[in-house]
Amino acid sequence: MTKSGRYSLYKIISIIKKNNNNINNIYLPSFICKEVISSLISFNLDISFYKLNNDLSPDINFLKKNLKRNSILFIVNYFGVLADWSSINDIKNEYELITIEDNCHSLNEKNGIGSYGDYSFNSLRKIIPLLSGSELNINIASIIPETNNLKLRIPDIDEIKYLLRFYRNKKSTKISINGSENNEIVSSEKGIDYISKRILDNHEFDIDHICLTRRHNFISWNRFLPSSELRSFHIDINKVYCPYVYPCIAESDEIKKKWIEWGMKNNIRIINWPKIPFKSHDHFENSHLNMVLLFPINHQFNLPIRLN
Repeated sequence: MTKSGRYSLYKIISIIKKNNNNINNIYLPSFICKEVISSLISFNLDISFYKLNNDLSPDINFLKKNLKRNSILFIVNYFGVLADWSSINDIKNEYELITIEDNCHSLNEKNGIGSYGDYSFNSLRKIIPLLSGSELNINIASIIPETNNLKLRIPDIDEIKYLLRFYRNKKSTKISINGSENNEIVSSEKGIDYISKRILDNHEFDIDHICLTRRHNFISWNRFLPSSELRSFHIDINKVYCPYVYPCIAESDEIKKKWIEWGMKNNIRIINWPKIPFKSHDHFENSHLNMVLLFPINHQFNLPIRLN
């Protein structure tokens, strides 16, 4: 169990480089956050970006035209939406790729989401009340997971502040997004903090209830928000396991500003995501992915939204 998704990804790349020192290329989706980049900087990988379809699945035709063999293909289950792993595995076998599954926007499901990539990882504190914690899975039979566990550590102040958002929400109507502004560059390995480990060992979370409530809130936003102003992604709700937020695209800067201000007036934190830590690439801007708004679906409440 590592400290976070960033540290799990750092560990995964370390394992890949140890077993495949000739791999120097990684393909990331054009819609990506700075935390992923912070885990890759130390490895001097050649980073390329690939296009996405309207449902946030990889553009397979684009990949086939641009992929180099013996590379790493990074796949994100965006906001808890299962990617098209059937097509991904076909292209993986054709181009002899190593796949990494980023499931930080959801919880792992046994033999389901979070178990498809050669390597996968999540971020537990995005969904459940922990200070830290990320599950790292190796699904390649020839790779024997290391048995030495990372040492437990004392939580830092930012992690404590992050955890308190759950308990603030229980006593007020304010809804906050489960996010943080951490610019930390990953260059080592760190484990989960001892408080979070103790919570996991001694508390059984009602995962079914958590997922059901978050799916309800996801659907509520979809029905409530006007399609004339906010364009939804073409997401199949049957592929959504335990969603992180409800995403949509603002049709203009004015509309984006309008909804962020609406959220502030109603104690709902709506954010524009992601913030790319380097010069934006063409796929990002041309697909209007710089206009994406995220609406919170925290499971501590059922959204009080009229659906009619």
